[in-house]
Amino acid sequence: MIEKITPRDRRAWLKAREQDVTASTVGALFGAHDFLTLYELWAIKTGRIPSSSEETPAMRRGRLLEPVAAQILREDRPDWVIHHNAAENVYYRDTEARLGATPDFLVEAPGLGLGVVQVKSVEQSFYRKKWLNEEGYAEAPLWIALQATQEAHLVGASWAAVAPIVVGFGIDMPLIDVPLIPGVWEEIREKT
Repeated sequence: MIEKITPRDRRAWLKAREQDVTASTVGALFGAHDFLTLYELWAIKTGRIPSSSEETPAMRRGRLLEPVAAQILREDRPDWVIHHNAAENVYYRDTEARLGATPDFLVEAPGLGLGVVQVKSVEQSFYRKKWLNEEGYAEAPLWIALQATQEAHLVGASWAAVAPIVVGFGIDMPLIDVPLIPGVWEEIREKT
């Protein structure tokens, strides 16, 4: 059963997420998260170490740039209906599996239906190093693709994408498709 929670503030949002493997941490289950190990995730979720509620400078940059991402999406795709989740802050959770997500954007796109777009604020050199494959094409790092996959399944979306905001002399924001591969959701649930 998927539950929708609308926490009244950040503190309530953090409390709602305490027991769940959230989309932002699910990559640790696969040993693919850039900032969290499986052991750390286990220790946090079992209460052996406290979860940090501190907002890092990178997290702050991402939060502050989300409205910019919304504007870019609206300009580049005027036929999309874009809902920025920050306005409602809806947290979706699979109560049985203890999986949760707070998608950045829910999007109704003609011909595609309901989708999720996960925004990441990425420094330019980090983007080149972590996001571009050997041929120079953008692809989402595995832990972020898993994040978008989890968000899509929890909201019942038929597609998912990641939009890295690449900050340099200008602002670039490619939209990267995240294929919803059969079996991945089941693997996430099993690992959790």
